[in-house]
Amino acid sequence: TIHKAMTSLADQLLDNSHPRLKYIILGAHPIQQHRKIIPESITFLRNYRSDNRYIYRHLIDSDVILIEPQIEAGIQLYRALRDERLAAFRTTPSCVRIYALEKPDLTKYPLLNVCIDN
Repeated sequence: TIHKAMTSLADQLLDNSHPRLKYIILGAHPIQQHRKIIPESITFLRNYRSDNRYIYRHLIDSDVILIEPQIEAGIQLYRALRDERLAAFRTTPSCVRIYALEKPDLTKYPLLNVCIDN
């Protein structure tokens, strides 16, 4: 399960001299389906106590960032195309179909005459 994997990761941090856990890269699609469980597990581990002592708190940053490579790659590609003026915009509406687990927030990326079908 995801909770076991997160506990195993925290135990590995405990056994070695690694920096604090700040980022987690979500690679495989099945892991992304459990995207909401991962922050819950992180919070549980940060707050876990044994003999009134936090076990993992010093190893896990209070604001762990989950990185989804395909979304980050899409954002970087869009920015690069826009910055280099290689993105072609139509004067007539076109339709873009996006396959994602969560509805992406595209309000920060100005698109002209494009409808988003999610």
